[in-house]
Formats: sequence, C-alpha cells, structure tokens
Amino acid sequence: MSMGLVKYDAARTALAAAHRIDEVKSIHDKAAALTAYARQAKDTQMMVWVTEIKVRAERRMGELLREMPKNTGAKGSQVTGTKKVPLKDSAPTLHDLNITKKESARCQKVAKMPEPEFDQRIKDLKEKQETITAKKVLAIAATPQPWDKARAVQRLAQVLNRELAGWPHDDDQRILFANELCAFGQQVITSIYVPNP
Repeated sequence: MSMGLVKYDAARTALAAAHRIDEVKSIHDKAAALTAYARQAKDTQMMVWVTEIKVRAERRMGELLREMPKNTGAKGSQVTGTKKVPLKDSAPTLHDLNITKKESARCQKVAKMPEPEFDQRIKDLKEKQETITAKKVLAIAATPQPWDKARAVQRLAQVLNRELAGWPHDDDQRILFANELCAFGQQVITSIYVPNP
C-alpha cells in the first residue's frame, strides 16, 4: 500500500472517531494544506484523496454543528458585588470554533445529504478525475439527474425506513409495511414516467 493510501485510510479513520469540532477542523486544515502542496507538485492522485478528505471533514463538521446546542447570546445579567455582569450562553459560538457563517452553512448543507448519496457523488467526481469540493458535491444535487428507476425506488425505501424507524410496531411489521409501500411507490413512479423511445 502506498504512503498516500496509508495516510488516506488514517484520515478516514480519524474522522470517523472524531467527536469534537476542533479534532475535525484539525484534519480539515491539514488536508487543505496538503491540497496546496499537491497542486504545486502536480500530484493528481494525492490531490484527489486530500480533497476528498477535506470534503468528508466538512461533512463531519456539519454533522457535529447540527448536533450541538446553538449559542443564543447574552441571557440577561447578574449583580456581582457592585457590578452588573452579563450572563453569557455557555455554548460555543462559531467565532469560538474558528468557523465562519458561510463555512457553517456549507458544512451543514453537505451533512444533510444521506450518506449513500454523498458517497455516490464523491465516487462520480473521482471517476471524472475532478477535484472534489463541497461546492461540486452540492452542485451535483442541483443538477437534474437522468431518470434511474432503481435509484428512485431505493431512495423511496431509504426515506420510508427512516420515517418508519420511530413507529411502535415490531421489526417484522415495519419491514412488511415498508416493502408494501415501496412496491406501491414503484407502481406510482412507473405509472407517471413514460421513458423516451
């Protein structure tokens, strides 16, 4: 295994294990520095894996940002001795995390994407040998994709499974109901789509 692939695997493992923004930001910033190096060295293979790691780090940051409590600013004040001291929200601000509002919005947008869809977009960019960026991953989402009946049914199944996960039915009932809904969804999709000859 080449040194680049070893580092790639190590970075993927570190991202999966990271539970704090600063850990993910550190991986992101290292990948960004390596991106500049790969560009100067004209090393296309290295460029692909470091840009992928950078985007995966942005996705992980987005996930963590979505999970953490939002800072609401000052919450009144309290009297300490003779001074009035403003009470501050203990949740960190974006400034505390060294993240801009624009970065936060982009990361959270990428994090909203279902993982299989995100992985497929990364794969598509790799196959085209394009530099991977969050902007390109999101742009693919905005581009109308060619009709793919199997993908549409698979997506419907993913949505249904996610929505049905909280239902109080046992697993067998939920799976049976989800399969029935998927079959119905497939019939609906087939009935409204007439392929081009």
